[in-house]
Amino acid sequence: MKTIHRLIILQVFLLVQLSVFSCGQNEQHTTINISKLKTGNKKYTALFKKDSASLTLSINSYGKATGHLLISYYESNPMAVSKSTDGNIVNGTFKGDTLFADYNFKSDGNETIWNSNPIVLLHKGDTLIMGSGRILSYLGRNYFDPNTNIDFKRSRFRFVPAEAKK
Repeated sequence: MKTIHRLIILQVFLLVQLSVFSCGQNEQHTTINISKLKTGNKKYTALFKKDSASLTLSINSYGKATGHLLISYYESNPMAVSKSTDGNIVNGTFKGDTLFADYNFKSDGNETIWNSNPIVLLHKGDTLIMGSGRILSYLGRNYFDPNTNIDFKRSRFRFVPAEAKK
């Protein structure tokens, strides 16, 4: 009876080891290639019809990016959009040529309630193209639906270096 228990325990142990070892074997490991992306502080601007946006990013050698994003939507009341960049924070990481980030902001003149949305920016040449996609929410956290593609072709904002806009 003891040998049967030992065999069962040994089989369970081997199954657990095998499953732990095999987990992640089929995952594709994405390497961060930011060789074409210059690190440091960057300033970008974008226009879409009567809407405008400005983006400042600080990018380190590991692909981490932090900065500020201010989007000004055209409205008949010019006082409706805050001109302050306080609180419009972007934090994210480059995966390949794409920045996946969270955009934390205060809206509608409410200085106490924070909103957070995911953003994705494709790095092409010296341009950052803002993508759009289906956003899901779980436990108050917004994220892009992993089962749908992010669209960069119909981008609302294409950010170019601020120096190039002159």
